[in-house]
Amino acid sequence: IRQLAVLLRHHHPARSRLLHCRGFYRDAIELSYGFIFDFPFAQSTPPVSLYASISERTARYNLKTPKPVLDQCYLLASILSDALFQFHTVGWVHKSLRSENVIFFPRGDGEAEAIDWGGPWLVGFEYAREDPGFSETPGMPGLATNLYRHPDQWGQPTRRFRKSHDIYSLGVILPEIGLWMPVSKLKSDERFFQHSKRYETKEYFIKTAKESLPFRVGMAYTEIVIKCLSGQVDKEPFVDDSGSNNTEMGPEDYQVQISRALRSLCQISGTKGFSGSGPRWLE
Repeated sequence: IRQLAVLLRHHHPARSRLLHCRGFYRDAIELSYGFIFDFPFAQSTPPVSLYASISERTARYNLKTPKPVLDQCYLLASILSDALFQFHTVGWVHKSLRSENVIFFPRGDGEAEAIDWGGPWLVGFEYAREDPGFSETPGMPGLATNLYRHPDQWGQPTRRFRKSHDIYSLGVILPEIGLWMPVSKLKSDERFFQHSKRYETKEYFIKTAKESLPFRVGMAYTEIVIKCLSGQVDKEPFVDDSGSNNTEMGPEDYQVQISRALRSLCQISGTKGFSGSGPRWLE
Protein backbone atom coordinates (compact mmCIF):
# COMPACT_ATOMS: atom_id res chain seq x y z
CA ILE A 1 0.00 0.00 0.00
CA ARG A 2 2.82 2.37 0.86
CA GLN A 3 4.65 1.52 -2.37
CA LEU A 4 1.51 2.19 -4.39
CA ALA A 5 0.93 5.53 -2.62
CA VAL A 6 4.51 6.55 -3.41
CA LEU A 7 4.04 5.53 -7.04
CA LEU A 8 0.82 7.54 -7.35
CA ARG A 9 2.43 10.51 -5.62
CA HIS A 10 5.24 10.79 -8.16
CA HIS A 11 4.94 13.16 -11.07
CA HIS A 12 3.68 11.25 -14.08
CA PRO A 13 3.27 12.30 -17.71
CA ALA A 14 -0.18 13.65 -18.52
CA ARG A 15 -1.04 10.62 -20.63
CA SER A 16 -0.85 8.41 -17.52
CA ARG A 17 -4.20 9.88 -16.40
CA LEU A 18 -3.35 9.39 -12.72
CA LEU A 19 -4.60 11.80 -10.08
CA HIS A 20 -1.99 13.14 -7.65
CA CYS A 21 -2.02 11.07 -4.46
CA ARG A 22 -1.43 12.90 -1.18
CA GLY A 23 -1.08 9.69 0.78
CA PHE A 24 -3.15 6.99 2.43
CA TYR A 25 -4.90 6.37 5.73
CA ARG A 26 -6.02 3.37 7.74
CA ASP A 27 -9.64 3.07 8.80
CA ALA A 28 -9.49 1.08 12.04
CA ILE A 29 -13.27 0.66 12.19
CA GLU A 30 -13.72 -0.65 8.65
CA LEU A 31 -10.37 -2.50 8.76
CA SER A 32 -9.39 -0.97 5.43
CA TYR A 33 -7.09 1.57 3.83
CA GLY A 34 -7.95 4.56 1.68
CA PHE A 35 -6.00 6.74 -0.72
CA ILE A 36 -6.37 10.52 -0.80
CA PHE A 37 -6.30 12.16 -4.24
CA ASP A 38 -6.34 15.77 -5.39
CA PHE A 39 -8.98 16.92 -7.83
CA PRO A 40 -7.40 17.59 -11.24
CA PHE A 41 -8.48 21.24 -11.15
CA ALA A 42 -10.10 23.68 -8.76
CA GLN A 43 -13.78 22.81 -8.59
CA SER A 44 -16.11 20.93 -6.30
CA THR A 45 -18.15 18.85 -8.74
CA PRO A 46 -18.27 15.15 -7.77
CA PRO A 47 -16.68 12.81 -10.32
CA VAL A 48 -18.82 10.72 -12.66
CA SER A 49 -17.77 7.24 -13.76
CA LEU A 50 -17.81 5.97 -17.31
CA TYR A 51 -20.12 3.20 -16.13
CA ALA A 52 -22.65 5.73 -14.81
CA SER A 53 -22.48 7.58 -18.11
CA ILE A 54 -23.09 4.58 -20.34
CA SER A 55 -25.80 3.37 -17.95
CA GLU A 56 -27.56 6.73 -18.36
CA ARG A 57 -27.52 7.20 -14.61
CA THR A 58 -26.30 10.79 -14.80
CA ALA A 59 -29.60 12.59 -14.19
CA ARG A 60 -28.79 13.17 -10.55
CA TYR A 61 -25.59 14.97 -11.56
CA ASN A 62 -27.51 17.70 -13.44
CA LEU A 63 -25.54 16.85 -16.58
CA LYS A 64 -26.40 18.12 -20.03
CA THR A 65 -23.70 16.31 -21.96
CA PRO A 66 -24.89 14.43 -25.06
CA LYS A 67 -23.52 11.00 -25.89
CA PRO A 68 -20.09 11.14 -27.50
CA VAL A 69 -19.84 11.15 -31.27
CA LEU A 70 -17.56 8.75 -33.14
CA ASP A 71 -14.36 10.80 -32.98
CA GLN A 72 -14.89 11.37 -29.24
CA CYS A 73 -15.21 7.61 -28.76
CA TYR A 74 -11.92 7.13 -30.61
CA LEU A 75 -10.25 9.77 -28.44
CA LEU A 76 -11.52 8.27 -25.18
CA ALA A 77 -10.41 4.80 -26.22
CA SER A 78 -6.99 6.09 -27.28
CA ILE A 79 -6.44 7.93 -24.00
CA LEU A 80 -7.35 4.86 -21.94
CA SER A 81 -5.07 2.59 -23.95
CA ASP A 82 -2.17 5.02 -23.50
CA ALA A 83 -2.90 5.30 -19.76
CA LEU A 84 -2.78 1.54 -19.31
CA PHE A 85 0.47 1.31 -21.27
CA GLN A 86 2.03 3.99 -19.03
CA PHE A 87 0.94 2.14 -15.88
CA HIS A 88 2.47 -1.07 -17.19
CA THR A 89 5.64 0.75 -18.15
CA VAL A 90 6.42 1.54 -14.49
CA GLY A 91 6.15 -2.17 -13.67
CA TRP A 92 2.66 -2.36 -12.17
CA VAL A 93 -0.60 -4.07 -13.08
CA HIS A 94 -3.99 -2.51 -12.30
CA LYS A 95 -6.04 -5.72 -11.79
CA SER A 96 -9.34 -3.86 -11.49
CA LEU A 97 -9.74 -2.05 -14.80
CA ARG A 98 -13.43 -1.53 -15.53
CA SER A 99 -15.70 1.33 -16.58
CA GLU A 100 -16.61 2.04 -12.95
CA ASN A 101 -12.93 2.91 -12.33
CA VAL A 102 -12.73 5.39 -15.20
CA ILE A 103 -13.98 8.74 -13.96
CA PHE A 104 -14.58 12.25 -15.26
CA PHE A 105 -14.75 15.58 -13.46
CA PRO A 106 -17.55 17.58 -15.11
CA ARG A 107 -17.12 21.30 -15.56
CA GLY A 108 -19.77 23.84 -16.50
CA ASP A 109 -21.28 27.24 -15.95
CA GLY A 110 -22.49 26.59 -12.41
CA GLU A 111 -26.02 25.72 -13.49
CA ALA A 112 -25.36 22.49 -15.35
CA GLU A 113 -22.21 20.46 -15.73
CA ALA A 114 -20.82 18.86 -18.87
CA ILE A 115 -18.45 15.91 -19.26
CA ASP A 116 -15.29 16.24 -21.32
CA TRP A 117 -14.97 12.81 -22.93
CA GLY A 118 -11.29 13.54 -23.57
CA GLY A 119 -10.54 13.90 -19.87
CA PRO A 120 -10.81 10.47 -18.18
CA TRP A 121 -8.87 9.49 -15.04
CA LEU A 122 -7.94 6.04 -13.76
CA VAL A 123 -8.85 5.07 -10.19
CA GLY A 124 -9.63 1.85 -8.28
CA PHE A 125 -6.15 0.67 -7.33
CA GLU A 126 -7.16 -1.57 -4.42
CA TYR A 127 -5.85 -4.68 -6.20
CA ALA A 128 -2.90 -3.07 -8.01
CA ARG A 129 0.42 -4.86 -7.59
CA GLU A 130 3.94 -4.76 -8.88
CA ASP A 131 4.45 -7.15 -11.77
CA PRO A 132 5.20 -10.03 -11.48
CA GLY A 133 3.15 -11.28 -8.56
CA PHE A 134 0.86 -14.25 -8.05
CA SER A 135 -2.82 -13.41 -7.67
CA GLU A 136 -3.55 -14.88 -4.26
CA THR A 137 -6.50 -12.57 -3.62
CA PRO A 138 -9.85 -14.18 -4.55
CA GLY A 139 -11.64 -12.63 -7.47
CA MET A 140 -13.93 -9.74 -6.64
CA PRO A 141 -17.49 -10.96 -5.99
CA GLY A 142 -20.40 -10.06 -8.20
CA LEU A 143 -21.23 -10.13 -11.86
CA ALA A 144 -20.54 -6.43 -12.45
CA THR A 145 -16.86 -6.86 -11.59
CA ASN A 146 -16.17 -10.38 -12.89
CA LEU A 147 -17.25 -9.48 -16.42
CA TYR A 148 -14.20 -7.24 -16.79
CA ARG A 149 -11.78 -9.87 -15.54
CA HIS A 150 -10.02 -12.41 -17.70
CA PRO A 151 -11.59 -15.89 -17.25
CA ASP A 152 -8.36 -17.10 -15.62
CA GLN A 153 -8.98 -14.59 -12.83
CA TRP A 154 -12.60 -15.39 -11.95
CA GLY A 155 -13.02 -16.81 -8.45
CA GLN A 156 -9.81 -18.01 -6.83
CA PRO A 157 -7.09 -17.32 -9.44
CA THR A 158 -4.99 -20.30 -10.46
CA ARG A 159 -2.56 -18.36 -12.62
CA ARG A 160 -0.34 -15.34 -12.03
CA PHE A 161 -1.94 -12.07 -13.05
CA ARG A 162 -0.27 -10.78 -16.21
CA LYS A 163 -0.41 -7.51 -18.08
CA SER A 164 -2.39 -9.30 -20.77
CA HIS A 165 -5.19 -9.69 -18.22
CA ASP A 166 -5.35 -5.89 -17.86
CA ILE A 167 -5.41 -5.64 -21.65
CA TYR A 168 -8.36 -8.05 -21.68
CA SER A 169 -10.18 -5.71 -19.29
CA LEU A 170 -9.51 -2.83 -21.67
CA GLY A 171 -10.97 -5.04 -24.40
CA VAL A 172 -14.21 -5.22 -22.41
CA ILE A 173 -14.35 -1.45 -21.90
CA LEU A 174 -13.73 -0.59 -25.56
CA PRO A 175 -16.99 -2.24 -26.77
CA GLU A 176 -18.84 -0.40 -24.01
CA ILE A 177 -17.53 2.85 -25.48
CA GLY A 178 -18.35 1.78 -29.03
CA LEU A 179 -21.86 0.54 -28.25
CA TRP A 180 -22.36 3.00 -25.37
CA MET A 181 -23.86 0.40 -23.09
CA PRO A 182 -22.57 -1.82 -20.25
CA VAL A 183 -21.45 -5.30 -21.26
CA SER A 184 -23.75 -6.69 -18.57
CA LYS A 185 -26.67 -5.57 -20.76
CA LEU A 186 -25.53 -7.53 -23.81
CA LYS A 187 -27.57 -10.48 -22.59
CA SER A 188 -31.15 -10.11 -21.42
CA ASP A 189 -30.65 -13.09 -19.11
CA GLU A 190 -27.67 -12.31 -16.87
CA ARG A 191 -27.60 -15.94 -15.71
CA PHE A 192 -25.56 -16.62 -18.84
CA PHE A 193 -22.65 -14.81 -17.18
CA GLN A 194 -21.69 -17.28 -14.48
CA HIS A 195 -18.45 -18.79 -13.23
CA SER A 196 -18.94 -22.11 -15.00
CA LYS A 197 -19.33 -20.25 -18.31
CA ARG A 198 -16.52 -17.74 -17.88
CA TYR A 199 -14.65 -18.91 -20.99
CA GLU A 200 -17.89 -18.92 -22.95
CA THR A 201 -18.35 -15.33 -21.78
CA LYS A 202 -15.01 -14.42 -23.33
CA GLU A 203 -15.98 -16.03 -26.64
CA TYR A 204 -19.37 -14.31 -26.50
CA PHE A 205 -17.68 -10.91 -26.10
CA ILE A 206 -15.49 -11.63 -29.13
CA LYS A 207 -18.49 -12.80 -31.16
CA THR A 208 -20.52 -9.71 -30.18
CA ALA A 209 -17.63 -7.43 -31.11
CA LYS A 210 -17.38 -8.99 -34.56
CA GLU A 211 -21.13 -8.71 -35.16
CA SER A 212 -22.07 -5.40 -33.53
CA LEU A 213 -19.06 -3.08 -33.55
CA PRO A 214 -18.17 -2.71 -37.27
CA PHE A 215 -21.39 -0.84 -38.10
CA ARG A 216 -20.91 1.61 -35.22
CA VAL A 217 -17.16 2.18 -34.98
CA GLY A 218 -15.62 0.50 -38.04
CA MET A 219 -13.50 -2.58 -38.69
CA ALA A 220 -10.21 -1.07 -37.46
CA TYR A 221 -11.65 -0.41 -34.00
CA THR A 222 -13.29 -3.84 -33.98
CA GLU A 223 -10.01 -5.57 -34.77
CA ILE A 224 -8.33 -3.73 -31.89
CA VAL A 225 -11.04 -4.96 -29.51
CA ILE A 226 -10.65 -8.55 -30.70
CA LYS A 227 -6.87 -8.39 -30.19
CA CYS A 228 -7.36 -7.17 -26.62
CA LEU A 229 -9.91 -9.87 -25.81
CA SER A 230 -8.11 -12.74 -27.52
CA GLY A 231 -4.60 -11.69 -26.55
CA GLN A 232 -3.49 -12.60 -30.07
CA VAL A 233 -1.79 -10.13 -32.39
CA ASP A 234 -0.60 -9.95 -35.98
CA LYS A 235 2.90 -11.37 -36.04
CA GLU A 236 4.78 -14.44 -37.12
CA PRO A 237 4.22 -17.17 -34.52
CA PHE A 238 7.23 -18.73 -32.85
CA VAL A 239 7.50 -22.15 -31.27
CA ASP A 240 7.90 -21.97 -27.48
CA ASP A 241 9.34 -24.59 -25.13
CA SER A 242 6.09 -26.52 -25.13
CA GLY A 243 6.24 -26.88 -28.89
CA SER A 244 3.17 -24.72 -29.55
CA ASN A 245 2.94 -21.63 -31.71
CA ASN A 246 2.94 -18.45 -29.60
CA THR A 247 1.43 -15.20 -30.86
CA GLU A 248 0.60 -13.73 -27.45
CA MET A 249 0.68 -9.97 -27.15
CA GLY A 250 3.83 -8.39 -25.71
CA PRO A 251 4.54 -4.76 -24.70
CA GLU A 252 5.77 -3.75 -28.16
CA ASP A 253 2.79 -5.46 -29.80
CA TYR A 254 0.43 -3.57 -27.50
CA GLN A 255 2.10 -0.25 -28.19
CA VAL A 256 2.00 -0.72 -31.96
CA GLN A 257 -1.21 -2.66 -32.57
CA ILE A 258 -3.38 -1.17 -29.82
CA SER A 259 -2.18 2.26 -28.66
CA ARG A 260 -0.77 3.51 -31.97
CA ALA A 261 -3.64 1.97 -33.92
CA LEU A 262 -6.15 3.91 -31.81
CA ARG A 263 -4.12 7.10 -32.26
CA SER A 264 -4.25 6.53 -36.00
CA LEU A 265 -8.04 6.35 -35.83
CA CYS A 266 -8.04 9.70 -34.06
CA GLN A 267 -5.85 11.19 -36.78
CA ILE A 268 -7.99 9.77 -39.58
CA SER A 269 -11.19 11.07 -38.00
CA GLY A 270 -9.63 14.48 -37.41
CA THR A 271 -10.48 14.35 -33.72
CA LYS A 272 -10.51 17.79 -32.11
CA GLY A 273 -7.82 18.16 -29.46
CA PHE A 274 -5.58 15.52 -30.99
CA SER A 275 -2.12 16.07 -32.42
CA GLY A 276 0.03 13.72 -34.43
CA SER A 277 2.15 12.74 -31.42
CA GLY A 278 -0.85 11.94 -29.22
CA PRO A 279 -3.79 13.50 -27.40
CA ARG A 280 -3.37 17.17 -26.56
CA TRP A 281 -4.27 17.06 -22.90
CA LEU A 282 -6.54 19.71 -21.48
CA GLU A 283 -5.10 21.50 -18.46
